[in-house]
Amino acid sequence: MSRRKPRELKILEGSDQPSRRFNCVEMERVGDGVDPPSWMDDQFALEEWHRLVPLLQAQKTLRKAHLSMLAMLCQQHGLIVKKLKGRETLSAAEWSQYRLYCSEFALTPTSMARVPGEADVPADNPYLIHSRRHFTKGQNDLDG
Repeated sequence: MSRRKPRELKILEGSDQPSRRFNCVEMERVGDGVDPPSWMDDQFALEEWHRLVPLLQAQKTLRKAHLSMLAMLCQQHGLIVKKLKGRETLSAAEWSQYRLYCSEFALTPTSMARVPGEADVPADNPYLIHSRRHFTKGQNDLDG
């Protein structure tokens, strides 16, 4: 089962087509200055929140509906850091849960590879005009 790409990524890749859109609700993106939930009082969880929110906003993948899951990720991070600082042993379930939360936000190398990004192409690249995203409807002979 493959995951659907966010519409923003399809637009960047030049593969967004109205005929492929589903009647789904576009979730509202998170703006600047997102505060952590009031119940989050762990220092390490708060530090992780303030570290991750700008990263996810820069990727343009963070939505308001994701904030509770992000809070759970940060809370799990805080619990792990506390245990490690106290020289306690972590269970496999705790590590697994943390890794699962991280992969949901494409914060692991494997999950990051599944999220297509912009290619690092210099702006003065003369071959950039042949990229799919620069064609408009009817110009690409390969689309038929």
